[in-house]
Amino acid sequence: MTKTVLVSGATGAVGSAAAARLIRVLGQGDRVVLLGRDVNRLAATVAACTDGQPGPTVETALLDLKDDPRAALGATLIEGDLAVLINAVGPSSVSTIPLARAALSLGLHVVDAHGSERIIAELDGAARRAGRSVLLGAGVQPGLTGAMLTAALRLVADPSRARVEIAVGGRQPLTTATLREYIDSLSADGGWPGAVWRDGAVVKGEACGPSAAGWRPPNGASLSVHLDEEYVDAARMAGVAYLRGINVMDAPETVRELRRLIAGEATAEDVAAASRRESELERYFRIAVRIRAGHETVTADYQCADSYRATGNFAAEAALRLFAEAQQGARWAYASGAAWTGDVTFTYDLDSRGAVVVGAGFGARYAEALAGPDSPAPLTAIVGTGGRTGQALARDLGVRYFAVGDTTEVPSLPGFPRDTAVAVIAVRSGVVGGQGDALAAGFLRAGIPVLQELPVDPGTVAALTSLAREHDTTYRVTGFYEHLGSVRAFIDAVRSLILRSTVTHVLLRTSHQVLDRAALLLAEAVGAVPLGDARIAPGAAPGRWLISGMWGRVPVDILLDHRMDPRDPDNHSQPVAAAVVETADGELTWDGVGTLPRWSQRPHIAGGALTDPNGAVAQEWGRGPVPPTWGELVETAWPEGIRRAVAGLLDAGAGESRRTVFVLRWWLRVSSALPAPVDIRSTPPVRMDPPQEAH
Repeated sequence: MTKTVLVSGATGAVGSAAAARLIRVLGQGDRVVLLGRDVNRLAATVAACTDGQPGPTVETALLDLKDDPRAALGATLIEGDLAVLINAVGPSSVSTIPLARAALSLGLHVVDAHGSERIIAELDGAARRAGRSVLLGAGVQPGLTGAMLTAALRLVADPSRARVEIAVGGRQPLTTATLREYIDSLSADGGWPGAVWRDGAVVKGEACGPSAAGWRPPNGASLSVHLDEEYVDAARMAGVAYLRGINVMDAPETVRELRRLIAGEATAEDVAAASRRESELERYFRIAVRIRAGHETVTADYQCADSYRATGNFAAEAALRLFAEAQQGARWAYASGAAWTGDVTFTYDLDSRGAVVVGAGFGARYAEALAGPDSPAPLTAIVGTGGRTGQALARDLGVRYFAVGDTTEVPSLPGFPRDTAVAVIAVRSGVVGGQGDALAAGFLRAGIPVLQELPVDPGTVAALTSLAREHDTTYRVTGFYEHLGSVRAFIDAVRSLILRSTVTHVLLRTSHQVLDRAALLLAEAVGAVPLGDARIAPGAAPGRWLISGMWGRVPVDILLDHRMDPRDPDNHSQPVAAAVVETADGELTWDGVGTLPRWSQRPHIAGGALTDPNGAVAQEWGRGPVPPTWGELVETAWPEGIRRAVAGLLDAGAGESRRTVFVLRWWLRVSSALPAPVDIRSTPPVRMDPPQEAH
């Protein structure tokens, strides 16, 4: 069967490139029909595309959208041909739909370098009724961008964890058709300027720095955030958590005239003239895709001198593949079997980027865990004030030490590792008179994700979360304990009970040193935050307080140990957290951070007999074993929890900042309502053996 490809707009930059590729690839007996408005320009295009070698029959025909496009297309067809129309006439709002409808009515498949979701929806029904395929966005952007993105996502183990950046552009002349397409997009289908894809939604208000997707264009280039419709389609299909698109234009004079054009201060000819002047410089075009997902980094890179030729090549390849496989209906070209990624370079990297830890107190625990095996981000540096403890820790772990001095912009220090994946802030925050908040902000401004140890003021959490979003990175606070395996078992058990039973009451025991942490893990477990004002009453023993209130629909009583040794404030925080969760069907008892929760079914008697004699008296829920001693807990479970916390940050999307802020506000109100802690003298405990072993 003869293969026939019609190319409308064949004398333009895109159409002539598509024609040249088709003539090189198709064989004798096939046909390439070049369509345009000028006989002489058509003849010149044929002469430029043919080299006298055997190949397809090349014909020309006149096509003017002012006339009947169906008649013009029909006159070129031969009965029995399998035919495809490549439309390279713009702008799409004028040409795409009428030409596609005319082609479909004649039984042709359609490939178009332009397109939008609106046009796809408008042509899909007609394409299905005709039993033909319409591929829109068969160029470089859209087209090759989407094909590169989806091909790169296939290399990632879990696309739902992916954070994607796409940078597209360079220095290219603006043709008349391209300029018309751009002007038309300002009031029609153009995607979302200044927006990104985050957690399943289009989110506006994003900015960008001087680089994107690992590409730093030359000084003077204009970078702007722009979310294309094609990107959203690809991100939604793959379940991507975050995607940011950046358009690059390395033509300052042209950009200036475009802005004047938008403001009504310049004409299209002013823009075209500026573009002609700047196009005398070296031309280049690039698409850079970078995907980070946990340990994985995938890149896709395409570079050429002529984006119009690349668009024509993509459209031609899409048309050729339709002869082998065509799906009925209209769709983005990237999502079809006709998508082409020729000349694209892909890389896959499993090497983790490093972590820095600020602080050598409890920060030493973070540093040691991240320096060990199975670290999601191997330790590369310790940051401190220049003290001996921190410097010794860095020497012991074989990493660099950085003294902050008077600056809080740690990433600006000479020699600081530029590939830092995460910064752990384990020094005092502003709420207790430290500079942890300012240090966190410095890392965020450098685009480095931050995990900050509690306590942190809720207003600071909100501000730093906003700062992280401005700089396309992530910020989270951590109480540390919520990442321990035994605590995760408690949280999972409560969540399971909420789904299967009715939680009637929760009794939580904790101490004032870790009340914020205990409240956050309780909020995560019950899926609710404290409502209204808490009722605070003294307990029977000195330094004990009862804090009562509703957490969503769950009544909660917190028994707080409010005692402290002023010489060692953190040492007597007992318990960290322990709880009894009452339900209509029984109780879940949890003795603390080193234990698994135990389920005890409520014994119910009817007619003098147990209704369920096999109900558990005390059944552990969760995966064990748990360490039997505090020493083993600190040496094994704590490092695992730290690595889990850092891995969670690296995989994070928007996080749970709203819940965190709400709970921390409650914590501040409760803390301010309590009197000063009761002073005690904390001494080492006496080990208690079971009674049968004590004698």
